[in-house]
Amino acid sequence: HKLDILRQLVRVHLRQRLTAATIGGSHGSASVFVPHAASFLLMKVFAFRDRWRSAKNEDRERAPYHAFDMFMLLATMDRAEWQEAVGILGSQDPTAVVAEARVIIGQYFGSASAEGVLEMAAYARTRMSVPVTEKNRAEFSADMRELFSASDRSR
Repeated sequence: HKLDILRQLVRVHLRQRLTAATIGGSHGSASVFVPHAASFLLMKVFAFRDRWRSAKNEDRERAPYHAFDMFMLLATMDRAEWQEAVGILGSQDPTAVVAEARVIIGQYFGSASAEGVLEMAAYARTRMSVPVTEKNRAEFSADMRELFSASDRSR
């Protein structure tokens, strides 16, 4: 089942985000489409799993980057985005993409000491100079589990 990404896109006008972008010598504006946080989070869950399972060291080394993106995405979501994410995830067939994501989350992000959570925290500390406490790790894990289990309640 494909995610209905086009329905969940958010339009961002560059003119509102950047100082007069010049294209081809004239001033203009452009629009870009940014996937909803729920779609981006799903993508990152699968990217982490795929990179972590890879036999190639350079791929495996990139897995924590995706986990850190998930951490930052959750940390920056407001209440409205959270509720929208619950609705988006709840609209998916729970036996397909979301069900597989739940398994991945349980395997790699199921507790503060789970492999994916520890890799995220190590990446944050060593690559981004962001201290991640045990409480942060526990909250990240709980948020991941809650967001994906919440999709059952949104139907």
